[in-house]
Amino acid sequence: MTPYQSADDPQFLADLRAALRRWPRAALGETALATRLPADPRRSRAEALRALLRAALDRLRAEGRAEEADLLERRYRRAQGVHRLCQTYHLSERSLYYRLKEATLALAHALWSLTPTAPDRLPLPNYSRLFGFETLLTELLARLTDPDDHWLIGIEGLGGLGKTALAREAVARLVETEPDRFASHLTGIVWVTARQESYTWRGLEGADRPALTFERLLDAIAEQLGADDPSPLPPAARREQVRALLRARPCLVVVDNLETAADSETLPARLWALARPSKFLLTSRCRIAPGPGVSILPLGELAEADALALLRYEGMQRGLPALAQASDEALRPILAVTGGHPLALKLIAGQLAGLPLDRALAGLERAQPGNAPFYHYLYRRSWEMLSANARRLLLVMALLPVGGGAWADLAALTGLAEEGLAAAITELTAHSLLQAGGLTAKTYTIHRLTHHFVIGQAVDRATRQAAALRFGEHYLAYARRHRRDRTALARRRDHILQAMQLGADLGTAGRRITIELAQLLDAVMVRRGYGAAWRPYLEQALQAAADLGDEAAQADLWNRLGALETGQGDPLAALELHRRAAATFRRLGDDRNLARSLRLEGNAHYTRADLSAALACYEQALALADRLPPLQVSYLYNNIANVHANRQDWPTALARYQQALALLDPEQDRPHLAITLNNLGLLHWQMGHWQQAVDDLLRALPLFQAEGDRVGQANTHHYLCRAYADLGEREAALSHARQALALRRALGLTEGLADLYTDLAQVHLQLDEAEQAAEYLRRAEPLWQAVNNRDGQARLWTLWGDLHRRAGRLAEAQAADDRAQALRRVRMLGKFETCPTAPGLLTRREQ
Repeated sequence: MTPYQSADDPQFLADLRAALRRWPRAALGETALATRLPADPRRSRAEALRALLRAALDRLRAEGRAEEADLLERRYRRAQGVHRLCQTYHLSERSLYYRLKEATLALAHALWSLTPTAPDRLPLPNYSRLFGFETLLTELLARLTDPDDHWLIGIEGLGGLGKTALAREAVARLVETEPDRFASHLTGIVWVTARQESYTWRGLEGADRPALTFERLLDAIAEQLGADDPSPLPPAARREQVRALLRARPCLVVVDNLETAADSETLPARLWALARPSKFLLTSRCRIAPGPGVSILPLGELAEADALALLRYEGMQRGLPALAQASDEALRPILAVTGGHPLALKLIAGQLAGLPLDRALAGLERAQPGNAPFYHYLYRRSWEMLSANARRLLLVMALLPVGGGAWADLAALTGLAEEGLAAAITELTAHSLLQAGGLTAKTYTIHRLTHHFVIGQAVDRATRQAAALRFGEHYLAYARRHRRDRTALARRRDHILQAMQLGADLGTAGRRITIELAQLLDAVMVRRGYGAAWRPYLEQALQAAADLGDEAAQADLWNRLGALETGQGDPLAALELHRRAAATFRRLGDDRNLARSLRLEGNAHYTRADLSAALACYEQALALADRLPPLQVSYLYNNIANVHANRQDWPTALARYQQALALLDPEQDRPHLAITLNNLGLLHWQMGHWQQAVDDLLRALPLFQAEGDRVGQANTHHYLCRAYADLGEREAALSHARQALALRRALGLTEGLADLYTDLAQVHLQLDEAEQAAEYLRRAEPLWQAVNNRDGQARLWTLWGDLHRRAGRLAEAQAADDRAQALRRVRMLGKFETCPTAPGLLTRREQ
């Protein structure tokens, strides 16, 4: 824009109005404004000016002048007539012309502000504001101005992350805001674009130019540096000419989108011979070989805060207030699909003008045809360059859960030998398609958009389904091998869950995988506190069993879902499920599973505090003991002992626990051994055998820790707190209380926290620490109310009564006692409340 004096220059305003009138026509490139633009090898002058005008309109909207931008766009870009605009804006013709004049003046200032002093060699900006780049810009500017190092700088990353924008902004800032620092060792800018196509929210835009070669790059550098002899020279002569020019006049040479050059792999090494004192800045999707004087700046997705800010800015720019003002929670589904990819965020923002959010996200996630140009721009060239092994690995990566996989996963799922896998990993990493985190134990991941591309476009359905079936078969074999090792199952929990989801859509074989994986993983998910997250997977497996007409599998899964309902506080729903399962197994003549169904039905009755019904179910199951393996019989003795303990029949309970322990294998049955020891410790505590309780609980704790069972650990720490308190060992009691609190908070166990707070209040009362006791009672009260547990509330008000009595507040003490008694009367009338239990194997608490 240098031929003009300012944005208010009459000639500039006249030329701008002339350009606006020709906006939609090819003649736009012949206007005075277009001919005075810096040359841009990527596009015609008309295209370049249109891009600049659109950027200026975006600038107006960013400045809160969206109505003026809209008016200009309607009048000139869409060529709407004056009469129609008067009707649209409810203006007289005279007022409309005045508004157009004011809007044109505002546009002139926005246009002028875009490139006020930028050097002619820089391409026009395709952005009006950058997000999340400040730290990168600071680092890049430091490298560009280092006089002793960083002669060749590479900005690497997936397409659409903003490599070109980062390079352009850094160079513009360097020249505009720090000219002295720039001029201290560099005299000019050379910008060469190797890109053959670009993508905007309007779609894919191509440039009809031959691919850049080293020779063409030398010609471009010589031309931009004003070589005395512009005529064609032999390659060697041109190379020497450019080397001499760059030494005589040290410059910053930017080569944008290096990966599209014809000889991109060898180009950096050949450019190195031309560096020092000149510098080269390269942007590339492919890896640039490191070396002395070569530095790489990797570009990744935006952090959440920056991605959210970009989405809101795009909403403001596009006149979408619902997007601009949306909450973080409402926008996070967009980040889950786009992975914080800036170009994808802009694409979604553009589509939200006409599509509902869920449709726009589904279209991107499934790589539907409307988004084909976007994925073509990001991935097609890289995909076409990949070897068969690299494509095979990328398909495996697309099947893995978001957290990716380790070397062993990749080797098993691809079937590649060590050398072939290493080569495929190197190849994908070189194309910025695979990320490797960690040092000794690496985890391999891909971007969410890469996943969508591979699943939706790059691989045909048959190939994808065959790979998904192999994926399921691999993790089913893993789960079978480790069926008794819950730690190993937990280690690959996400992979097994992914295999379950994939299997549900893969016909009979896939549904069989889904069902068996649900059966193998169930104990891990329930015992480790993932009940709510586990429910949809169990329901998916149930649907698979129904689709196959497999009654036995359905009944087994009803039992598992019922146990989950019991653990999550809905024993009535659990009873219905267990009764359906029992009826099915009885009809099928499967006594073993019938016994299991009866035991689980008893657990649901126990949770409702209907001890007689629970004991009846357990006794019916025990009658089938000769059909059961020892572990299942141990379960029954444990459950029967729980009932007798709750009835305070200590000798019978103790005998049943001892019978349960005698049937267990210390190596194979560690999870159940831990639960039985926990129950035995709790029984000894109730009997007043506090040291024996501590001994049992300390035997259980390392077993729960070895299994990674955080629920079990929390319960054991809780019970140790009470036992140590009764032994008078205050510090040990409070230490275990703190560990139980931390675990239950992390697990979100509201009822368990209420129970622990109430017990801690009792501990502090025993220690005559009234203030601490009152504080824990205040914490417990809203939690007991939230879970509507009247047993817990009655215990709480009893403790309030004790606390008031000790302080001499007899009226308050009597009121608290009356409230506790009223809550107990409600329970005695049959309105039982849920007790905190471990699903399937019940760990009791004090009634």
